[in-house]
Amino acid sequence: LERIADALECICQYLHDLIPNQPPTISGVTLMALPTAPVAPGATGDFTATAVGPDGVTVDANATLDVVSSDVTIFTVSGSSSAGVFTGTFTAVADGTATVTATGTDGALVVAAGTDNPATVTVATPLAAVNIA
Repeated sequence: LERIADALECICQYLHDLIPNQPPTISGVTLMALPTAPVAPGATGDFTATAVGPDGVTVDANATLDVVSSDVTIFTVSGSSSAGVFTGTFTAVADGTATVTATGTDGALVVAAGTDNPATVTVATPLAAVNIA
């Protein structure tokens, strides 16, 4: 049994040496496709958030992302994260302004800023046409 334990320890060390240790590379989280102009209550759409490395382009596939709205009574977001990309949907609920923030985590490194992150979203009921006669 001792020889088997020694052999397993050697195998584990060998495998550990084969797998490179990759340090976290996340340096920002980019939010894309959220409304930049006011949207009406009831409006929905798709958006993404991407964990990016120091070059601002390369995706950190080890990162896990979370996206939240500052006020779910005005604007909601939902979705899921996989391989450094969050794919989600939004719903404009009621008039007001909300801030959407995407946070990326890779190991102990946590980043909550980047291109268009955080994003301010305005929900506004369109004005009705007034006929002055």
